[in-house]
Order: sequence, then C-alpha cells, then structure tokens
Amino acid sequence: MSTATFFTPVQAGIQLVEERMRAQADLGSHPDLRAALDQLLVAGGKRVRPTIVLLAGNMLGADADKLVTLGAALEMLHTATLVHDDLIDSALLRRGMPTLNSKW
Repeated sequence: MSTATFFTPVQAGIQLVEERMRAQADLGSHPDLRAALDQLLVAGGKRVRPTIVLLAGNMLGADADKLVTLGAALEMLHTATLVHDDLIDSALLRRGMPTLNSKW
C-alpha cells in the first residue's frame, strides 16, 4: 500500500482536522500565542495520527465530528511534544524552519 492510498479514504476528514486546529488560533486574543500556533501549523506535517484516528473511527462507525476533534487534539498534543523537545534540546531549526524557542 502506498502512502497516498493510506491517506486517500480520509482526505476530507484531514482537511477538517486542519481547520479545527487553525480555529484554535482564533480563540482568545493573545497575539503571540496566535503567531506561535500559526507558525506551528504552517510547518505542516504528515498528519499520520489523525489519519489513524479517522480510519479506525470510520471503521467502527464513530461520530465524524468527534473524530475530527480527537484527531485535532491528538495532533496538537504531538506538536506540543515537539516544541518541548526542541526547547529541551535547544534546537534552532525543525524541518528547516526556526523553532518557537529560537523566535521567542
């Protein structure tokens, strides 16, 4: 199975997960938090975790909106662990882009 085949059945759901994560930047009015979250989301990623959530949830007949929320929450948690890792390692770059700790 190719990587494209793995993601194909849930492409629309992944778009909803992305939108749900981006909507979090609009909550509240703290500009630095919004800028940090925007930077993290622009970096992208494979979104393997939410893909697995959506595939398994769809197979089990779970509510689509709850799957999107779970997928977004899981991906945001994963992203937070990467930020923490970069902070602990004093990393200046991740995927060729400046880390949050190098900017703030």
